Amino acid sequence: MNNAIELEQVKFSVKDREILKGVSFSVPQSSIFSLLGHNGSGKTTLIRIILNLVRKKSGTIKILGEAQEKGMPLHKIGVVFDQPSLFDHLNAIDNLRFYGELYGLHKKDLDVKIKNELEGTPLWERRKEPVKMWSLGMRQRLAVIRSCITNPDILILDEPSSGLDPEVLNWLHSKLIELKENGSTIIFTTHNLSEAESLSDYFAILQDGKVLESGATNKSLQEETYISKLALKDTSMNQETRKLLNNEFQEEIKVSLRGQYLIIEWPDEPQLNLLLNFLMIKGIEIKEIKEQKKSLKEVYLSHTKGVSNDESNSNIDKKRF
Repeated sequence: MNNAIELEQVKFSVKDREILKGVSFSVPQSSIFSLLGHNGSGKTTLIRIILNLVRKKSGTIKILGEAQEKGMPLHKIGVVFDQPSLFDHLNAIDNLRFYGELYGLHKKDLDVKIKNELEGTPLWERRKEPVKMWSLGMRQRLAVIRSCITNPDILILDEPSSGLDPEVLNWLHSKLIELKENGSTIIFTTHNLSEAESLSDYFAILQDGKVLESGATNKSLQEETYISKLALKDTSMNQETRKLLNNEFQEEIKVSLRGQYLIIEWPDEPQLNLLLNFLMIKGIEIKEIKEQKKSLKEVYLSHTKGVSNDESNSNIDKKRF
């Protein structure tokens, strides 16, 4: 399979601060690719570098097989940022018409496309209103439609689902799948790990400017890793118990803390009796233990030290570069 985008050791700095520290991954053509990471991990910076809005310090980027420096027709890449950048004083049709004509689309063909995209949606009934009167969901839907009006080979969306209600979210997911089936490559950032798991064929986890893991979503979730969730009666023993288990079963399990729970990852079939007997001998009482299916969220949390996007938002520098 050919790649739509290839990144090799991409680096970027602001003064003395490294934002990207050698990012490498590939995005196969006609796939949906999710870029995951906390706020401040470098996702938006990376998107801006791919779009050539910001210059990388070093590394190589290929887009549809060509070096990024050579440039490419802008209509081949559609973009939707986290805040819809529309002309507020224009109505929906004029917003789409201006964008299409800017990229040289024939007026007759453009009008047909606009009608096909808007008709049958709530946007059609309000197509003659200035979009400043619309809700966030309606504006975001129009921004996605606008980015697709040129039939781009690559569509990049920066947190497109943020703040959307379930109806618009369902429409967005269906739209992305439709675009993929028609041959487009989709790259999107999200804090919704369930969304990323259900939609994406491939993913990359970015933290502190580095790629922690990337690859096929299904392959990662099908790896032979079993997960147990353990709650102690005395939660003040959590840290001590985590260290105890990691020291005792060094090559057999990986134990991390998430909230009030100990998360135990087994590379092979869980040996719960052995573990429970060990804890009983040490006088550590168990309140609850259960097994759970490996998910993209578990993959993400195992790499990010058990801190989810939602949990980290209040504790990190939210400045976006």
